[in-house]
Amino acid sequence: MLPVPVHRSKCNGQQEHGRCDAVLVITHLSPGGTLEMFLLIAQELRALGLRVALVAIYRGRGSALDDDGCDVLIDREALGISGYARAFVELIVRMWQLGPAAVLTFQPAANILGAIAGFCAGARTRIASQHQASSAVNAMLRWIDRVLGSVGLYSGVITVSRSVQQSFVAYPTAYNHRMRVIPNAIHPVAPRTARAVVRRSLGIRENAVLLISVGRLSKEKNVTKTIAGATRVPGVNLVLVGDGPERKDIENYVAGAGLNERVLLLGHVSHQCAVDVLFASDVFVQLSEWEGRSLALMEALLARVPVLASDIPAQREALTLPDGTLAGLLCDQSNETAIYKAVEVLAGNERLRTELASRAEVIARAFDPARMGREYALMLSGK
Repeated sequence: MLPVPVHRSKCNGQQEHGRCDAVLVITHLSPGGTLEMFLLIAQELRALGLRVALVAIYRGRGSALDDDGCDVLIDREALGISGYARAFVELIVRMWQLGPAAVLTFQPAANILGAIAGFCAGARTRIASQHQASSAVNAMLRWIDRVLGSVGLYSGVITVSRSVQQSFVAYPTAYNHRMRVIPNAIHPVAPRTARAVVRRSLGIRENAVLLISVGRLSKEKNVTKTIAGATRVPGVNLVLVGDGPERKDIENYVAGAGLNERVLLLGHVSHQCAVDVLFASDVFVQLSEWEGRSLALMEALLARVPVLASDIPAQREALTLPDGTLAGLLCDQSNETAIYKAVEVLAGNERLRTELASRAEVIARAFDPARMGREYALMLSGK
């Protein structure tokens, strides 16, 4: 049976058949960094006076249908081929109703379907955004994306970091000539609950070294190896904020290793709750196999929490100061012993943690979401 489309009488304050300046299309509304950027960029574009409509191809897992007024085409957690076909028809109809001058898309399926639907509806500018390395994308979607970007169905392509841009270097020249880097930026974050109160609520002693990892519990986040390496250091506790397909395996590993008192899985919590725990932590850990431009890492820098990250291009780029020094510690994420030694260094050296926090502050000063919004607006205007 085909999924049932969800229709709304209004979309983000626009009348059902009203025209708008730009339509932002995302594949799904499951929690994650790309969704956060989708909503933040919409906010910044509206602050510049643009009439913006939001459309999701399907709902996804763990998201409310009315997420920020986004028009959800298919009310399903996941889609098959027939579901995507139905969503594509719905998307073309929606584009014709809204009549946008520009389309901006997020996530691989939305990049493809949104660009084609925008072209059919007469949108003169169609911008695809790439938030992850090309190698992380499904092979079939990667091939279609490569073709669309090369033949000009994409007017432009935005990558969120230089390292993401570099991952497309083998694509045709026509594709690469359309690319522009606009680094992710976020608004400042601040705690609402005192550090001591948060740590007591988690059962963490005030003098214990608390590590925090924020993100989806999925294979590429390398969570099990992070736990294995970090917990070899005595006196270290680790709290995991986020949920995902690997949660059950991680819970089994923690229980089997007798680490229930030292590793806490909070699951998916409110953004403010995650921020409060971040500010109550001593080290932020993100040992992913790949990243684009991690918002969780950026929030750690804003919070001046020392960072331990995987030694991959995206993380090195995000942590490098103008003088070439690093605002965090990098290690080989595939080597449990390397993780253990890095955590041991940070846990036992408060002076180093203080120095890294100071460097983090320098990097965080450059985060400017308003400037990011202006750069996106320029791309959408065809400039």
